[in-house]
Amino acid sequence: MSCIVIGSGLAGLSVSYFLKKCGYEVKIISSSKKPGASNIFVGILYRYPGRWGKKSKFADEAFLMSRELIDEVEVKTKRKVIISTGVIKRFSKRLKRFSDVKMDGDDAYIDDAVTIDMFQYIEGLKDLIGRDCFIDREIDSLEDMKGIKVVAAGYGMKKLLPINKLIYRKGQQYMGQKKVAVSKYGTMVGKGHVSFLGGDKICLGSTYEREFESDVLDKEYAEAEIRSRIEPWYESLEDVKNKEFVCGVRVGQNDSYLPLVGKINEDTYVFTGLGSRGLLYHAYYGKILSDLIRS
Repeated sequence: MSCIVIGSGLAGLSVSYFLKKCGYEVKIISSSKKPGASNIFVGILYRYPGRWGKKSKFADEAFLMSRELIDEVEVKTKRKVIISTGVIKRFSKRLKRFSDVKMDGDDAYIDDAVTIDMFQYIEGLKDLIGRDCFIDREIDSLEDMKGIKVVAAGYGMKKLLPINKLIYRKGQQYMGQKKVAVSKYGTMVGKGHVSFLGGDKICLGSTYEREFESDVLDKEYAEAEIRSRIEPWYESLEDVKNKEFVCGVRVGQNDSYLPLVGKINEDTYVFTGLGSRGLLYHAYYGKILSDLIRS
């Protein structure tokens, strides 16, 4: 059996991995000219993303599946994917009811959280799947595509398969150099996040733009917005040097933080809406969708 997957972000790569593992011939089509929201500097894998201080649904199972896939990428491709372990989630006293969280005042310390080098992870997944499975091409329509299709196009859903309940938010990050205090925890999360990448390297993010006219990177806005979110609970970011920026549009559902996964018609499936929980849910729902396709 064969399947065409449109999109090479976390959603498209994870379902492709599980389909390939089950013997499917997979072709993944995406354009390198339009990188998606998965192409960021770092991502954080833990059970408590979001600002409300709650454990996400299916978080334990999803966390373990994502961690297993990350470990497999590291072992089989020899890529260093995990940058650091541990997260401090600021102002999260609601998390004190969970046994795997240690509290210090209103701050939650989550020991098994990991900060991920997203470039290495994405490239490692491509290595696992096989580079010969990828086609670098922009898709404008599904009309002439025959056979089983999985639309995992992220922001491209807006054009390829418009679904009313999807919402789009622009996110921007930047990375640079700054003198920082040594910490055993690799990332601090408040409004925005600060990830310590070793030495004086630091990653700062992210914006959460509900209304935007363009999906193009806006460095001036990104830096000002991120500073306004982070400086009240961290410290001044005025001295960050050698900045690099990235930008992407996250997709979510307007009535749920869970992704949209399912069958659209006889030969078309959808996997999108991972939002800010892409690292947590990509393996869990990638496996669910591959099982659905095979059933």
